[in-house]
Amino acid sequence: MHNDAVLTEKVKHCSYFVEQEKLEEENVESIVSKVFSTLYWLAKEEIAVAKYSSLLELLDSRGPGRNKAISH
Repeated sequence: MHNDAVLTEKVKHCSYFVEQEKLEEENVESIVSKVFSTLYWLAKEEIAVAKYSSLLELLDSRGPGRNKAISH
């Protein structure tokens, strides 16, 4: 019974960190999805990949700093 109480307390303390890890993982998946979606669109429309940096500049003008993860 004591072990159950200790385990419950550990879960309460760890749940914040677990939740933050899940949010970060979802964010990474979202970024990767956006990158591949953008690259797919470029290929589908037969647009040169050289214009990718120009596209990133356009996206940055809509929300500065939101595309840092996909600019590399």
